[in-house]
Amino acid sequence: TLGRFVKFDKKLLNVWGSDIYDFPNENIIKKKILIKNLNSFKYIASTSYCMAEETKKYLKNKNQEIFITPFGVDLNRFKNKFYDYSKKNSTKIIIGAIKALKEIYGIEYLIKSIKKLELLVNKEDFEKIEVRIYGDGELKNHLIKLTKDLNLEKKIIFSERITNSEVALKLNELDIFVIPSLRESFGVVAIEAMACEVPVIASDAEGLKEIISDGKTGLIFKRKNSLELANKLKLLIENIKIRKIIAKNGRKEVEEKYDWNKNVSNLIKIYKTIKESKVENGKKVKSIR
Repeated sequence: TLGRFVKFDKKLLNVWGSDIYDFPNENIIKKKILIKNLNSFKYIASTSYCMAEETKKYLKNKNQEIFITPFGVDLNRFKNKFYDYSKKNSTKIIIGAIKALKEIYGIEYLIKSIKKLELLVNKEDFEKIEVRIYGDGELKNHLIKLTKDLNLEKKIIFSERITNSEVALKLNELDIFVIPSLRESFGVVAIEAMACEVPVIASDAEGLKEIISDGKTGLIFKRKNSLELANKLKLLIENIKIRKIIAKNGRKEVEEKYDWNKNVSNLIKIYKTIKESKVENGKKVKSIR
């Protein structure tokens, strides 16, 4: 909003998930504010293609180019810190989630999937399973009660929210990482897990599908479908070879597309393009994809 009133042509607006998906749907006034704000910028950037398409719904010029500037990770910090992979957690199978405990992140479907998993795998494998949920939020008490109601309190451990500096370490303790979100505009934590060579199972939220190639760099399940999630977990629990292949493919994907240094170089290139561009009748003469 402040940027809208700055009389300067070469402004780049980076949209955020809550800006585009939440703010305009709260009331008509906020929607009008967003429309005015977006249309006052000649240059817009989005971390994902799906959020760029959502942004275009509010633009007068539906053909306006939106620069894609994905989040990256520091590959020296987010990496596999153990290995021999086959010996990792030989007595346990640790499943994890790192998310705020809010409805939008779908943690209840992970909990319900563990109960369904009990009927899908043999007793020996189920006894090895431990679920670690890192995060805090308004649903914490509800989720703890759900866990007790399903008699899973010995299986599922709730931990407090962790700092960003702790994420890589906690990810490296896991065998499987789950993201059951109902909506994600990008999904940085998926990139972080893949960089650490932890196989990811994620919902079919648009931002996650953009990152993960189902069956190659991770597994995708239908949002809110705890049975499908349970079957995806079963597949990885029973087949360490598939876990290893997905883990390696995930790391390779991050190295190619989400390396922090490459992402920064891309953003600098965009800044230079904007600096050198000319605007005639509201249209850019020089541009890059």
